[in-house]
Amino acid sequence: MAYPEDYPDNLTKAKAQGYLHKHMRVVVDGTTGLPAMTGPDVQQYLARMITPPSTLVKNAIDAFLRGLWTDGVYQKLDAAWIMNLHTEQASRLNIISSSYTLTDVGAAPTWATGVGGAGGFTATSAAMNTGFAVAIHGKNMGRDSAHISLRSWTSAVSASHDVGQTSCFFNARFTGDVLIGRINASSNDSEANPDGAGFFAIERATDADFRYYRTGIALTLEAEPSIAPASANPLWVCGMNSSSVSSRRQSFVSVGGALGEAGQAALRTRLTIFEAAIGAS
Repeated sequence: MAYPEDYPDNLTKAKAQGYLHKHMRVVVDGTTGLPAMTGPDVQQYLARMITPPSTLVKNAIDAFLRGLWTDGVYQKLDAAWIMNLHTEQASRLNIISSSYTLTDVGAAPTWATGVGGAGGFTATSAAMNTGFAVAIHGKNMGRDSAHISLRSWTSAVSASHDVGQTSCFFNARFTGDVLIGRINASSNDSEANPDGAGFFAIERATDADFRYYRTGIALTLEAEPSIAPASANPLWVCGMNSSSVSSRRQSFVSVGGALGEAGQAALRTRLTIFEAAIGAS
């Protein structure tokens, strides 16, 4: 599938919308007025939104999810949240199914729409619980095949971690300007990172090591043997428990099986096109 010639450096909202118009299959369902289903169940996701999105946002969501399906990424996801949509209720929904809606534990995070502006969730004094525990609910995500991805808009250091739980978490920019975390491991490893804004991921594809991704590009392998996921601990967003709350504005998180370098790059590409189409900043 072709992308705009100057992607990603000069991708504007107009170019992204032109891309959607040119490359999205416009086979319309006569009942809903939405593109007909092949692949991801976009309809079930949109139907759970109390306030429907605009046609622009609806088309951007449809193209994003169908693109992930084409790339083989969607099929490896257990849960994912687009957190800068048109309403806060929609921004808490899991794309994949009606399970794992983001819920507050303590004070609600600050939310703003990303449609035409700076959106997503920024925690105040408590993170959000996904209700998704890897050992219990993981279908694709398991001991030796796992990833967590994050879209962060905050460059500064966060003294508390951004997403995850005790044995499975990361922080895009921690004290000392490092990307730090672990995934199904008993120890942390870090990589130098002076900017906490962007697309990041942590991924395990073997029992011997894991690695970080920054802007869809794989960094050095971290030699840490795998351990079984903590059975009762759900993953958190905007932090990793009720007392460890990230200061980062977040607009997208996904969890699932290992995507590999091609899959991580594809996810970052599709997300960037989606963000440009809705005017997120």
